[in-house]
Amino acid sequence: MAWGVAPPQILPSTQDPSADSYFDGTAQTAGSGNTGRAKASSSRGGASPSGAAPTPPARHVSGVRLEVPSIGLDLDVHGGGVSSSGRVVPPVGRATWVRGFGRVAPGGVGTAVVAGHVSAHGRRDVFADLSSVRVGHELVVRSGSVVRIYAVTRVSVVDKAKLTSDAEVWGPNGSHRRLVLITCDDDLGYREDGHRVANYAVVAEAI
Repeated sequence: MAWGVAPPQILPSTQDPSADSYFDGTAQTAGSGNTGRAKASSSRGGASPSGAAPTPPARHVSGVRLEVPSIGLDLDVHGGGVSSSGRVVPPVGRATWVRGFGRVAPGGVGTAVVAGHVSAHGRRDVFADLSSVRVGHELVVRSGSVVRIYAVTRVSVVDKAKLTSDAEVWGPNGSHRRLVLITCDDDLGYREDGHRVANYAVVAEAI
């Protein structure tokens, strides 16, 4: 299945190669998700979404927190606006959910995509331990008094270009709550510019 606009290219907030970009390429056909630590390969250089209107700059979503108990993670979640060039910039030290492209805020009905750095400036960042998350682990989204629990159904090492056509991440979903956490991964090595080739993606469904 194809969709009308490309998923955003997500870039680091600095030029430091240790703070990787997250997605690139233009989504054309939705591929099936890989289960386990499935591998594929990547390039960076994504295209701007054709006809996509810019969204406001990144903003904090008050009171929304993400917890990943299996790795001891508990942090605020911030919304990332998509610029006119189709880019989202996740700041170092924050987890950013993608606004636009049919994605929703964490906890909503639909698919929420949350990106965070594994490292930046030579230091561990918010998703440093994401690759330790496994199928069956739980994720928690809190917004005020509302608590939503998710069960991890898939963990994958995926080439960044191929991730842009992943149906579980970017395909239509208007019926159930899904949460996707994404960071960079070393398993497929590094590009000449020092950036990692692959993403580590965690897909979870509300229970």
